[in-house]
Amino acid sequence: MTFKSCKIALFKEYLAGAQLCSIGCLRDTANQDEIDNFLRIETNKGVINFYVLGTNPITNNDEDYLKYDHFNLFSLYDDLAILDKIVLRGENISDFEVCFETDGGELVGIGFSAANASYRTVFAHDEILLTIDSSTSLIDNVAEHLQHLPLSRLEVISVA
Repeated sequence: MTFKSCKIALFKEYLAGAQLCSIGCLRDTANQDEIDNFLRIETNKGVINFYVLGTNPITNNDEDYLKYDHFNLFSLYDDLAILDKIVLRGENISDFEVCFETDGGELVGIGFSAANASYRTVFAHDEILLTIDSSTSLIDNVAEHLQHLPLSRLEVISVA
């Protein structure tokens, strides 16, 4: 199984067709900084935590690949807390898409709709950018933020 097929299977299990509960980030409670290389999506099926290049708050290691874990962060670090940016209860996720860079198969974005809004997430090297924007497609949003990748090197896959 390839990286791409593993990610798609994960998204099908935890996100596609699920009910969105919240979207959040991590906050360092000691100095109130948001940790911009982390994103947490909670659904009625479970929680997916995303990290990108930089210091992983769980392992304190630098990692050069997208990683996901399924466990609660509250019990691991007293000085890290989840800061929910968006809280929705019972809103179904639809139109779920993933965007990969075609040459290396790297996951560079995800997008979905819930509660009459379109959520676009771009994994931009060392940070995760979350926007709520229905005016642009996922591939256009990724191309705008990752200008080193032309549209010809991006592939969008619908996850049902």
